[in-house]
Amino acid sequence: MQYLKNDVREKILKAAIAEFKENGYANASIRNIAVNAHISLGNIYRYFTNKEALYCAVVEPLMEEIVRKIDSEFEHGNVEAKDVSDATVDFIWENRDKLEIINQGNTAFFESFRKMLVDMVKLSLNKLIINRYPTLLTKIKNPNFFSTIAAGFLHCLNMVALNGEDYETQKRNVKELVVFFFERMEERFENF
Repeated sequence: MQYLKNDVREKILKAAIAEFKENGYANASIRNIAVNAHISLGNIYRYFTNKEALYCAVVEPLMEEIVRKIDSEFEHGNVEAKDVSDATVDFIWENRDKLEIINQGNTAFFESFRKMLVDMVKLSLNKLIINRYPTLLTKIKNPNFFSTIAAGFLHCLNMVALNGEDYETQKRNVKELVVFFFERMEERFENF
């Protein structure tokens, strides 16, 4: 019986990241991944049952990390915009390739992940408002308000994250976005 080796698995994952980034999920080729990992095509299937399983192995750890980051950043619901924007840019910068792969990847997989993120940001936003702007809860009548804001924020963040700008520019742009969406909310609802 042959045992699976971590170094071979890592070579496959590294080659898969490059292939998915260059060609997207739909056009990625397991054969190209095998060639670039310097292993046989059959050997890939010893580690991953199909392209979707390989894609999941590439993106799921990042998705789990995103969930942990959101949970930890908003745990108490009283977080500053600068802290959120700095942590967000650092995370984006460290994970650009994988974030790009998620964006151009398996659409059903991406859509379910996007919905989960919207729900998480919605809950975090709700905590923020309860802790920082408690009077707003009586003013907001739209039951979909938090979901709409969360979806809009994530869409804009995605656009900023993948625009290819340098670190400092991206840091400024994300901070502007966070401030625009989440700072001085009480003032904006003053006349409601």
